[in-house]
Amino acid sequence: LARLLHDHREEVRQAASEAFVRASKLVRFVDIGRHVLSVLLRLAHDDDQESLRMTAVWLLNELAPCLGTDISVHYLVPEMLSLAEDPEVRIRRQVVWNFKKIFKFLQGNYRLTNCFLALTKDESFRVRKACTEVIPDLSTSLPIDKRGDILLKVYMRLLQDAHKRVRGGALENLALFMVTLDPSQISTQLVGEFVSMSEDAELKKQCAFYFPAVLFSIGPSRWPEVRDGYLTLAQSRVLLIKRTLAHSFHEVAKMLGSDIVEEDLLSVFEGFIQDSDETVSFAVLNHFAQVLACVSPSWRQSYLYLLKEVLEQGGPMNWRLRESVASQLKGLAPLLEPKACESAVVATTLILMKDKVASVRTKALTAVSAILQCLESEDEFKDPFVANMLGLADGTVQDCQSFAVICGEIIQADIKDESLVSSFIARLTLLASSASPSPVRVAITMYIRQNPWTQTNQHMSGVIQALQQDTLIKS
Repeated sequence: LARLLHDHREEVRQAASEAFVRASKLVRFVDIGRHVLSVLLRLAHDDDQESLRMTAVWLLNELAPCLGTDISVHYLVPEMLSLAEDPEVRIRRQVVWNFKKIFKFLQGNYRLTNCFLALTKDESFRVRKACTEVIPDLSTSLPIDKRGDILLKVYMRLLQDAHKRVRGGALENLALFMVTLDPSQISTQLVGEFVSMSEDAELKKQCAFYFPAVLFSIGPSRWPEVRDGYLTLAQSRVLLIKRTLAHSFHEVAKMLGSDIVEEDLLSVFEGFIQDSDETVSFAVLNHFAQVLACVSPSWRQSYLYLLKEVLEQGGPMNWRLRESVASQLKGLAPLLEPKACESAVVATTLILMKDKVASVRTKALTAVSAILQCLESEDEFKDPFVANMLGLADGTVQDCQSFAVICGEIIQADIKDESLVSSFIARLTLLASSASPSPVRVAITMYIRQNPWTQTNQHMSGVIQALQQDTLIKS
């Protein structure tokens, strides 16, 4: 292995280095000096071959955790400090890129810390840019109350570096650095630098991607500091940016709360869900219920028309859109008053549970128990819906299969009205008897086999007993 570490081909040296690290973990402590350290020192001190010193830097970082604290402090750290002053830019940059493991293992060793701080002022912009890439990782290795004291001023300096590529690197990694800090350590100036990314053509994608994490770090009370940046991103015509914001919109809404959402973000919500690109509308529609949970009841009802509008615009071939709507019905029902639930959720459920696509029907059926709980105190709305559901037991094989799913949903929902539950189980038991068509009995059996919990549930005991007496099912 030692010989292969000196090979002239880079891929051979890298493979040998990885094997060397694995082998070093097996070496007895008394033999480390002869079989491990001696090899490292020869590589690190080879003044003629830059590639070997590069290999040494990588090994110093990788070997620290397995060689222990004492050896790392007394041998590995001095070698790393020496290589950090190497005349070759590539070596110094390699040191920066390979600080993470040894720095974390030694818990921010002060000599390594001072070495890194010196590298952030290196004469080469390539080295300084490399520093911007690793600061977020190094920050997590420091005690949280020390991160700002040690790294904040350094990062602000890099954000204002004379070289454009260093400033760009600092901005690209800014959000990753910010989320490692306490809210009190994230200054208004730092937030302002992040917001400025929303107007930069090359950086606005990163700004959109990391926005929820930054908002979580600074807290909703500082929304005014980032509001304009978010709205600027939301108006972008770049598909990737719109899609990114749409996927995370519900998380932003949950963090901000109803007052801010209703004041600043509902127009953004409407724009996303009605976007001409279906990947954007899907992204926000998949969390429709979670978004409506973040606004007041009056606003919730005002947006229910979107369900019908989306379904009408989708067309018969767009089953994924219908599946997306169906997946939201269970979460919507508990958010609404009975009348609104009956007019929007019930109506949509009745349509989608008859859909030609099985996955759409299955998602719609999961809403039945939530609807029953919402309508529980309103017989005017509940009774017609219950009658409709019970009527499935007299329908086609597909309807009977749907009825079995509904019964399972009702049992698991722990509905308080025991007479209601009993009426559904009685119909299911009848369907499981030999008097029913065999395809119906097979469909119920398949449902039970696919849902093991049913086999130990007391409500299902009669159904299972009826099926066990069926000679067709036994065979």
